[in-house]
Amino acid sequence: MSQGTKDSVAKPSWIPKAIGLVAVLIIGAIVAMTQGKKSLAPVAGVNDLETDAAVSETKPEPAPAPTTSVPAAEPAATKPVQTKDPDPIEVRPVVTAVPAGVALVAATYKNGIYSTTGNYASPAGPESIDVTLTVAGDVVTAASVKANATNPVSSKFQAKFVDGYASVVVGKKLADLSLSKVSGASLTTNGFNEALEELKTQATV
Repeated sequence: MSQGTKDSVAKPSWIPKAIGLVAVLIIGAIVAMTQGKKSLAPVAGVNDLETDAAVSETKPEPAPAPTTSVPAAEPAATKPVQTKDPDPIEVRPVVTAVPAGVALVAATYKNGIYSTTGNYASPAGPESIDVTLTVAGDVVTAASVKANATNPVSSKFQAKFVDGYASVVVGKKLADLSLSKVSGASLTTNGFNEALEELKTQATV
């Protein structure tokens, strides 16, 4: 076999062409990848800026916190404690029996024996009688009358008065006591009433 035949069999003519084509493809791919990376970088940066801008537009800045001070809460008013008043205690007066004959009201006159002279005018001239009364519990419990007349006519009427006055004086209330005419002796009765007013004044409390 000749030398030329060996070279043609050992080295076909399409191999160099295939190698060159693969090399071109590889280099083109590398160049394309390189250009793709360069073109993607600025796009990504633009997208980031647009995203940040969108976020800044949609998110408002927080308002500053108010500086006014909040007044302290007033303490709750305390309600007065209501206490129940104690039930009133009923006080009942003690009633005791009053003995018969004892006055239920304050005495108007002091107990005691009182004496005075009663004067009056008669047709024969001035006359008088002495009157003594015993007072107890505002009541006349005893009485005495002394006739002082010297004229016979006056002595007669005074004697009639002395005989008849006790029944209308003793046992009577001194405050209500006042005589009108005793045994027909009106003038002597006037003398007694004059003495009676003086005795009431003496016995007044």
